[in-house]
Amino acid sequence: MSLTVGKKYLILLGVIFLISLSLRLWLLDKRWINPDEGAHMMDAVLVLDGKIPRVDFGSRQPLYTYAIAGFLKTFGITYTSGRLLTIFCSMLSGVVIFFLARQLFDEKVAVLSSSIYLMLP
Repeated sequence: MSLTVGKKYLILLGVIFLISLSLRLWLLDKRWINPDEGAHMMDAVLVLDGKIPRVDFGSRQPLYTYAIAGFLKTFGITYTSGRLLTIFCSMLSGVVIFFLARQLFDEKVAVLSSSIYLMLP
């Protein structure tokens, strides 16, 4: 049973995706929280407490604040669960890079470009 060229690259992308996801989840509690990330999570906690962005506090990114608040409500109010949204969006960006590079160039370039992006913690 022979795989087509496209399926081989999709399988390779899947393996790289899983390795990258594993690394990011392993580093989740080991990396420090930067000041912006902490502020965004605090804004999300304020939303969960019933406050309204731009009315009760000065959030500059209300959509992002509500998205983090949704993740915190779903997975619990911890730093670890607050970082899940950024991991999810970053992994999704790597897949988008693959499909864009495949359209613009070829599958080898697509796998290389998405691998470089996905392996950056």
